[in-house]
Amino acid sequence: MQKTLIYKFLEDYGFEYKERGKNVSRRDVNIKCPLHYDPDFHLGINKETGIWRCWICGESGNFIKLIRLLLGVSFHKAKEIASRYVSLKSATSSPSLPEVSLPRNIFPLSRKPSDPFLLALWKRAISYCKQRRVPVDLLLNWYFDTTGFLVIPIETEGRLKAFIKRSFLKKAHRYLAYGKISESVFNLDNISYKIAVVVEGIFDAIAVGLDIAVAVFGNKISDYQANLLAKRFQSVVLAFDSDVSGYDILKSSEKLVSFGLKVKTFQCKEGDPAENEAFRKDLRNFLKETYGIS
Repeated sequence: MQKTLIYKFLEDYGFEYKERGKNVSRRDVNIKCPLHYDPDFHLGINKETGIWRCWICGESGNFIKLIRLLLGVSFHKAKEIASRYVSLKSATSSPSLPEVSLPRNIFPLSRKPSDPFLLALWKRAISYCKQRRVPVDLLLNWYFDTTGFLVIPIETEGRLKAFIKRSFLKKAHRYLAYGKISESVFNLDNISYKIAVVVEGIFDAIAVGLDIAVAVFGNKISDYQANLLAKRFQSVVLAFDSDVSGYDILKSSEKLVSFGLKVKTFQCKEGDPAENEAFRKDLRNFLKETYGIS
């Protein structure tokens, strides 16, 4: 989104704004938050992306959501208004981000090493991946290191945004994350449906099925992730682990709805989707009955 279009929207609809001063970031233009009494202009709008956040109430969202709040119109009307100021692709996207670099001294799982020490680790890593039913095509892009971790690159919209390190040795930490995890969605680029099942972890997504499942690396969905999902899908099913509270599920659902998505929940009743085969069968039956996806 060009900088001038934010100003044009605010001026066309008569909204007072501040470009500098107290509470105003250099990247933002600030207005009064419509959700509460706000004489000091605490709602900051990024000039390039239209992503906004109120620093008092914490509410946030994209350009279309902002139009809905300010003008009191429907989602579809807000999209129509947004199209006058910016392409819809830009209205729901965030800026390009630099790629993260993978660590040094990692070794591809697709190549059997000749060094005895590396070979022993490689066999353990491959055995672990087979146990977790990781598809062979994924292994072509995964790595391992000498400390007993899988190194899993996370590409989102064709860019390497982050990587995960997952232990395949019991004595090590289970899970480490690097890069822009809150701006990444695993398997986002590979689903052809207009619906996705949203799970917490990579192995949950693999277990549910890479034809339908994406992972958001936890149970709290960021604005950036919500934007990504809204650009790709019309509906989502939240299938979080059993230990996630109803409150957290409600907050994630509300955020996704605010970005224009239709949301249903199908929480795992025991453990997580990767470990609960009965849950996965029930989820597949739900998808078939509700959306016609087998």
